[in-house]
Amino acid sequence: MQPQSLLRYLPRSLYALLTLAFVLSFLLTLWIVFYFPVYTDEIFWKLMIARLETDHGKLVYIFAQCSEGQWIDAPLTWYPAMSINSWLYEDAGHPWRLRVHGWFFFLVLLTLWTCLLKHRTGLRVIDAFLAVSAFLSVGVLPFLLVYARPEQPLLLLLTLSLLVTLYRAPANRLSWLIGLLVVLSFALVAMLLAGIHPKGMFLFPVLLVLAWRQLKSWPLLVLLGLVLGWTAYDTSQVWQLRTTCPEFPGLMSTLSGLTLKPDVLLSKPLTFIQQGWSNALDFGAYVRSLNFQEQYVVDWLPARKGGVISTQASSVANILLWIPLLVAVLVIASNWFFDRRPRGRVDLLLFFSILLSLASIVVLQTQKNFYEVSIVWPLVLLLAIFSFGRPVSESSRGRVRIIIAVLMVVALLSGILREERFGEFVPGWRQARLQQVEMVDRQNQGLRDFARKECGIEGSAQRLVLDKDTYQAFWAHEQPIFLDYAAGWWAAESNVRETFRKRRVQGLVALCANIPEADRSRAIEFGRYCCMSADALR
Repeated sequence: MQPQSLLRYLPRSLYALLTLAFVLSFLLTLWIVFYFPVYTDEIFWKLMIARLETDHGKLVYIFAQCSEGQWIDAPLTWYPAMSINSWLYEDAGHPWRLRVHGWFFFLVLLTLWTCLLKHRTGLRVIDAFLAVSAFLSVGVLPFLLVYARPEQPLLLLLTLSLLVTLYRAPANRLSWLIGLLVVLSFALVAMLLAGIHPKGMFLFPVLLVLAWRQLKSWPLLVLLGLVLGWTAYDTSQVWQLRTTCPEFPGLMSTLSGLTLKPDVLLSKPLTFIQQGWSNALDFGAYVRSLNFQEQYVVDWLPARKGGVISTQASSVANILLWIPLLVAVLVIASNWFFDRRPRGRVDLLLFFSILLSLASIVVLQTQKNFYEVSIVWPLVLLLAIFSFGRPVSESSRGRVRIIIAVLMVVALLSGILREERFGEFVPGWRQARLQQVEMVDRQNQGLRDFARKECGIEGSAQRLVLDKDTYQAFWAHEQPIFLDYAAGWWAAESNVRETFRKRRVQGLVALCANIPEADRSRAIEFGRYCCMSADALR
């Protein structure tokens, strides 16, 4: 069937109406996720790499009960990432800024991916935007794409590298001086990727391909490879310390079980292959992370309180979430098996380097946490974009329009469900945001005054035990200890009081409900908050 006959079932007026409905739904989604509360994990990840000046180059570690990894020196290759993150996030007195930054960077990524798709396919800007935004608007994915977690800056750095390199490819071989500057630029990007999160090392293959396209010089490429190796070594050493906790085997087993370590390939190749294959087969866990659920793990989204749309409707919608993934696979397969136009060597290398990066994450990630779909799904999008070796021909534009329409239908259904499921919470989220913006400075000062007066916690105190609700008031104190990880589930094997003694803590300020029950009776209350002096903790 020709595209012209297919388009009879999708007249321009219907396509325009569908476009309008989707765009309105997408704008409503942007409004909802703008007020989405900051999640605990967002705060803690920023803390670990955003305290360069406050902690004088030392690295914060969240598991105070472990001896390894406490207050180690930041490796030199991490300084670029820590410097930028400290500039953006070291002042944690206004945590709502995390969501504003995450929301803004999502819009930047959306714009960059639209530019990439237009550049690779020759589509109109509006069609490229509709395809990208619809692909990213399924299920609860928009909530995850505004997370101020490491996945977002990793994607931002990767996408900027792709765009700059593709648009600014040199016609001739570079001089040695310019070549060295290019090597330094890619080395800086690599250090930023690794310093933000160890997953950044999985994106190194793409950097090498982009560098080769720019440099066309094996000596310079080898030099860059050495810098990447140095960066990878620094990062692996830090994270080896951070996953070593011999005094608490249960915690160490949990931390080690999160990922399949690459060195297992050399020591136990059969085990590596079996576990890696099992991890790859669990790819569906990423799609399930997008599902509309009655209740979400660790309550990162609110539980259902009822609604007009039935559970069966949500189940049907969750099945439809597979359609965008199927569309991406079909687009990739069609471009590879039916498009007979020749491809350039760089196009081939770029596609397979992105595929290798995606496969590395999927195969090596044993514990597929819900937020990791925020990097896997965009990588699938990039894979589909770079499966296009040439602009889309005029005869294929009709098929592309039908694909975009299918994506918009799925995204529109998801948008309706998001509004029905979470719309009732938005007024409360918005009110809480406005109050936080207006009152946070006064509240933070009140907490500091209370802690100083009642518990003797002065401005020079170090090693304070804090939770996510009080860190914003005491972020400037050196070497904080996070109650969320020093107590509770993560500290099930340890003695909390012994941990506090071992770390020589000088006070505790937290929500009263978060303090271990055995210690709560000795805490001094201030509304919802409590403090404990250094003596009371010993």
